Parts: sequence; C-alpha cells; structure tokens
Amino acid sequence: MENIQEYWAKIPLIMRAIINGIIVQVVGFIALVKILPLNLSIIPNVPWAILPLGICLWLYWSYFGGSGWPKKSSQLRKNYRRAHAIDPSLYPRILYVGLLYSATILCISTLQFSYKALPVEALGLVPMLFELPLWTSIPLALLAALFVGMGEEMSYRGYMQVPLEERYKPYIFLAVPAGIFALSHGLDLQNLPIFFFVSLGWGVIAWCTGSIWPGIIIHFIIDGVGFIWGILALDDLKYVMEYSIAENGWTWGFQMLAILTLVLIILTLWSLNGLRKLTKSHF
Repeated sequence: MENIQEYWAKIPLIMRAIINGIIVQVVGFIALVKILPLNLSIIPNVPWAILPLGICLWLYWSYFGGSGWPKKSSQLRKNYRRAHAIDPSLYPRILYVGLLYSATILCISTLQFSYKALPVEALGLVPMLFELPLWTSIPLALLAALFVGMGEEMSYRGYMQVPLEERYKPYIFLAVPAGIFALSHGLDLQNLPIFFFVSLGWGVIAWCTGSIWPGIIIHFIIDGVGFIWGILALDDLKYVMEYSIAENGWTWGFQMLAILTLVLIILTLWSLNGLRKLTKSHF
C-alpha cells in the first residue's frame, strides 16, 4: 500500500486531480445508467427505481463526503467534496447569479441544439423517460437531474478543482476541470467551446462561495427543466433538435432567442464578477 501511495504522489498534481474527478463521476453514473433503464421494462407504471437510486445517491454522496473506510482519508474526502455551508449574507447574490446563469444556459442549450440537425438520441434519458407514464417519468427525471447535478459538481468543481486551487492560479484551476468537463460531453467541435465556458461559470461560483451547493441547485434546475420539457413536449424538442439554423437560416423566433441569449450572457458575466468582488476572490 505504501508503494502505491509513493507512486501516486509522484504523478503530477493536475493528472491526479483529473483522475480523481473522473473516478468520482464514473462511480456515480454507473448506478444511474444501470438502474434507471430497468424501470422502463420492469413495472413501468410505478417509479420504483426511486428507492434504489435514492439509496445509491445517499451512499455515493456520503462516502465521497468522508464517511466509511478508510478513516484516514475521511477529512480529505470531505474537503474535496466541498459541500460546505455558505455565508447567509451571500444568499441574495447567489440567488440572483443562479437564476441568471440557469436562464443563460437553457437559452444557449436551445441554440446549440438547433444550430445543426441532431438525432433525438442525443437527448439521452429524455426519449426513454417519455415512454413512461407521467407519474413515473417526472419523479425519475427530477431524481436523475439531482443525481447528475450532485455527481458532476462533486466530481469537477469538488474533487478535480479543489486540489488545483491549493497550488495553481485561477486560470489553471478553472480551465482544467472545464476542459475535462467539455470533453466528457463528446468531441463535437460545435459543443466543446459551449460546455467549456458553461463549466467555467460553475467553477467560478464554487470558487467564490467555497461550496458546490449553488452549482448543484443550478445544475438541477437546468437538467430538470430540460428533462421535463422533453417529457411534456417531446415533439417541440424534436423540432429544435431537427431544425438546422446553419442549413435553413435564422427564423424570427431563433433571432429573438439569440438576442435574449446575448443579453443574458452579458448580465451573467456582470453578476459573476460582482460575486467575485463580494467574496474577495482574485484572479
């Protein structure tokens, strides 16, 4: 065991942080992708997968937050999870930033999906959940959104970003997790810059507040709205996916959405800078 720890310590910190973050994400997602699809084939009229998924999420969150063996790494795991309490005086600013950021990402995602035609399979869980009754699909969708939010924030803005913050400047400890986060969502050149800059925002929020809780809430809102939109209006979402702005041009609706997105991006950047100044976080 000591030899393994010695070899591990010789690996550059950036690589260790990346490996840790990826491991944490993969462990969490295994439970989600293995259990959730079973509800489609086994008693689909009942959202029974909530119970095993809820247990898995609790075990996952607890272990990587410091519970369980080995005890000597308990404090380190707790620090890396970064689910710390937040100064109540920051709540109004975080709420403002969070709502702006959520609206911005939802608008960017809609434009991203409509830029070129994409298959409905690109929606991941949505087509599968659409096949289930609403009283099954909506609870499962919300739990899946919570699972993804907690898993990705703990992985990228926690386990991957926290150790980098201890040694590197912001442009390193924000850019590295953002780059890996973007790559984890595919190698499409259209999507990589979007996921990169979206992840940067989450990284800034975690850094300024010292906690991943705001990111989890924002992540949950975005994924939850997207999942439920797909469940309740899959045909509309398919239209967005199948329409290609690059081939068919900008309709009036997409032009208005692009203007709104630009305004939201400016407001979001302004609000993130305000949060940075309020928390005295320095680039």
